Amino acid sequence: MARAGANPPLVSAIETAILLLVRYTGATVVARRMATLADRRGTGGGREPTGDVFESARRALDREREVLDAERDAFDAFARRVDALGTTDTAGDPYGGLLADRGDGRASSGVREAYAETVMAVPHYDAEYGESYRAHLAAEFGPALAAALRDEPGLPAFLQQQVVAAARDAEESRATVVVALDRERDALGDTAAALADIETERAVVDSRPFASCERAALVRLRDDLDDLAARCESLAERRQAGDLRPERQVPASFDAPGFEEYVYGETGTTYPVLSAIARESERVERTRAAVDRALDSR
Repeated sequence: MARAGANPPLVSAIETAILLLVRYTGATVVARRMATLADRRGTGGGREPTGDVFESARRALDREREVLDAERDAFDAFARRVDALGTTDTAGDPYGGLLADRGDGRASSGVREAYAETVMAVPHYDAEYGESYRAHLAAEFGPALAAALRDEPGLPAFLQQQVVAAARDAEESRATVVVALDRERDALGDTAAALADIETERAVVDSRPFASCERAALVRLRDDLDDLAARCESLAERRQAGDLRPERQVPASFDAPGFEEYVYGETGTTYPVLSAIARESERVERTRAAVDRALDSR
């Protein structure tokens, strides 16, 4: 494929980019966010006390949604700016000048400037990433595309199209996760409402003076508590089976933590829904044990 006067390493980089670019960008965007948060937690920062588990979970979801909204908008702005840049096309060159030994670098410098003023300008960039342009570009778009975007030899049309496509993939991937975060927030609300009903009914049972209750009344209370325990178990099973989880189209990654760790790792409770259900189950069990003691004394 190489032409006379072409730069062989650059030709190889082009071929590699063609093969890897599409596979890289869509699969790593969310894993990138997951790994970034995991790295930050590994330094001991960011973990907050548990407090109200559902309120902490909602705050965590809202924070991450704000981050992804900002990044989605930034990649959209970056894509539009790159699409508007001039290119360094060369007549007869199937790669639009990419095989030229040298270029003036002005167009690819425009890519760098656009990236710095959009993607790297989000309010959380330093706290979340704090990386150089080239490091962040490679992490987001892949090393092959990042290598092709060095200042020389300019910005051929082929490369411009690939950069815009990668930016659109990054934007769309974040939009997909925002939808998953919103669905997770809805799932939290559904579980919180169901647990609130259980808690209210248990509190009514707890308010009864077990020591002075008739045996028949205690048996009825015991049946009520059996029902509450079964409802807690059903909630836990539904959550684990996916009924109380959003449809998550989150790209899988062998080196990324799970969804719950990604979203809730800083709340002090990685699995807030299951934690809340378990806590209420323990309360129901304590009340049931008190009723059993009262029954045994009859």
